[in-house]
Amino acid sequence: MSGRINRLLGMSEKEENFWPTFSDLLSVIMFIILLTLVSYIFVAQVTTIEVIKVQEMINKRVTEIVGFREKIYEELSSEFSESNMGIYLDKNTAAISFSGDVLFEVDSDVNKPEFKAMLIEFFPVYTEVLLSEENKDIVSQIIIEGHTDDTGDYMYNLDLSQRRAASVVKFILGHEFPDFKYKEELKHYITANGKSESSLIYNEDGTVNRSRSRRVEIKFTIKDQYLIEKMQEIIDN
Repeated sequence: MSGRINRLLGMSEKEENFWPTFSDLLSVIMFIILLTLVSYIFVAQVTTIEVIKVQEMINKRVTEIVGFREKIYEELSSEFSESNMGIYLDKNTAAISFSGDVLFEVDSDVNKPEFKAMLIEFFPVYTEVLLSEENKDIVSQIIIEGHTDDTGDYMYNLDLSQRRAASVVKFILGHEFPDFKYKEELKHYITANGKSESSLIYNEDGTVNRSRSRRVEIKFTIKDQYLIEKMQEIIDN
């Protein structure tokens, strides 16, 4: 159990997926550039003391944006700390990974019964966090990503990973999956992507960890509108 919790909390894992998703990262970069331009305008118009106050406010808003993922991580960590599903929760992105041979048969996109059972246990709780009244207006998408190892052809693996991700979405939204609070609302958020072997996981010795590379990741993106509102708060003040 302690090993699973350590993996869940990311205490001893080294993941390639260290940084936030590219779309989030790009949005934050653009946001910071705009904030820098705003601060230069303020520099020309206000005193040194006022500039310091503005910079403090900018830092606070940026921290709020970055801190949203940390908040979600803490909430998910609390919910799944006692789980025996063997999932991994990334501390930096709050992405969830299911990996191993319990997901699919080789070259198949059919969810194994064991994987279906895990999804039935996991997804109602996950959506209680992501789609709560407090969080749902900030979340843009919930992304199901299929990943393969480096065995075989890239294009074949791309198709396979896409079909596997789509298979997960179809199961969650289908009649076989028991009803849960946010099942209908989830349709407005969930999407499926195939990543082929583009995000392999490596062992400490540099070799590919093929078992862990064959995985399904569940992650989320933040709405651009949330970033815009934070910037507007700075301009208005």
